[in-house]
Amino acid sequence: MSYLCAACHDEVLADFSPDLTIQMDRWPREVREARVLQHGLGRVSRLNAIGRVLHPLAGLEPELPTPAAERAIIVPALTATPGPAPSERHGLVTIEKGQGLEGDYVDRLFSANQVWDNW
Repeated sequence: MSYLCAACHDEVLADFSPDLTIQMDRWPREVREARVLQHGLGRVSRLNAIGRVLHPLAGLEPELPTPAAERAIIVPALTATPGPAPSERHGLVTIEKGQGLEGDYVDRLFSANQVWDNW
């Protein structure tokens, strides 16, 4: 079970957008409490609490997030993946097959007619 203190509850209610605030009175109590709890325990609220409460009370300097422009990494240009040499390209694949039912299965599996019939 999760709890949200009364002071935090009021602050979270004040953080909701005006269009949702107007609708909240018509919601059932359980739905309203669940939405406030979800919003209050969300990432934005947790970061807000860390920056405004935890760090000042602990006497720590606030940890400001690094801007996206500084985090961005220039990706090197893609290089072509080496494949077989042109002289090695034949267009045919040979498959070793077993005897009996296994051979019949491999024949049907790699049969062009079977593919076209089921396409």
